[in-house]
Amino acid sequence: METKVRKRRPAFDREEGVAIAQGLFHERGYDAVGVADLCDALVIVAPSLYAAYGSKAELFNRAMKRYVETDFLPLDDILTPDSKPAEALTKLFVRATEQYTRHDKWKGCMVTEGMRADDETARNMAAELAKGGADIIANYIQEHHARDPERVTDYVLMTLRGLSSYACLGYSTERLTHCAEMAGRALDDDFAS
Repeated sequence: METKVRKRRPAFDREEGVAIAQGLFHERGYDAVGVADLCDALVIVAPSLYAAYGSKAELFNRAMKRYVETDFLPLDDILTPDSKPAEALTKLFVRATEQYTRHDKWKGCMVTEGMRADDETARNMAAELAKGGADIIANYIQEHHARDPERVTDYVLMTLRGLSSYACLGYSTERLTHCAEMAGRALDDDFAS
C-alpha cells in the first residue's frame, strides 16, 4: 500500500506580503482594497492575514512604512543646508513630479493619498507618517529665514499634495513639471536675501 506524502506549503513570507500589499494600496487606495483582494494577492485566507498582520489597517501601515523606506522623496539630499531655498524647494517639486509619475500603476504619493482614506484609522496612520516629512520641510524653511515660515510651509505641502493628486488623475510628468516650476517661481520673494 502506497502512502501519499503530503507536500508542505512553503512558509508565508510576511515581508513579501507587505510588498505585495503596498502595490495594491498604492494603485487603488486604502478604501478600494478589500480583505478578499489582499487574501487573493497574498494567496492566504483571511484568518492567516489577521494572524500575520493584525488587521487590514495594520498591513496598510506596514506597507506605508515600507514605501517611506524605499520610495519616499530624498528630502535630506534635496533640502541641503547650503542650498538656496527657492531653488531647493523648486527642485523638490520637480523631483516629486518625477517620483509621482514614474510607475504606470502606482501614481502619486502613497502616504499623501492615504491621508484621504475614508477609514479614520488608516487616515490617521498616514497623517502620522506624513508628519516626519512635513517637519523636515518646515524646519528647512524656518532655518532659511522665510518671511512667513508657516505660510511658506503650508504652500509647499499643499503644492506637493496637489502634485500627488494630479499624478493620480493621470497628468503627465511633463505637464506636472511645468506646474512644479511655476509653483517654485512663486517662492522667490519669500526668503530674505
